[in-house]
Amino acid sequence: MTEERLDILETKISYQDQTIAELNSIVFKQQKTIDRLEKSLKKVTDKLNDIAELTGSDSGMNQKPPHY
Repeated sequence: MTEERLDILETKISYQDQTIAELNSIVFKQQKTIDRLEKSLKKVTDKLNDIAELTGSDSGMNQKPPHY
C-alpha cells in the first residue's frame, strides 16, 4: 500500500469513529427519553385505572352496547 492510500484510510477511520461516537450519544439520549416517557405513561395509565375504579365506570367499558 502506498503512503497516500494509508493516510486516506486512516482519515476515513477517524471520521467513522467520530460518527459512531456521535450516534452512540444520540441513541443514549433517545433511550433516556423513551424510559422517561414509559414511566410517565405508566403513571397516567395507573391514574386512569384508579379513576375508573372510583367512578365504577370500568365495569361496562368492555361490554358491547345493547343494540349489537
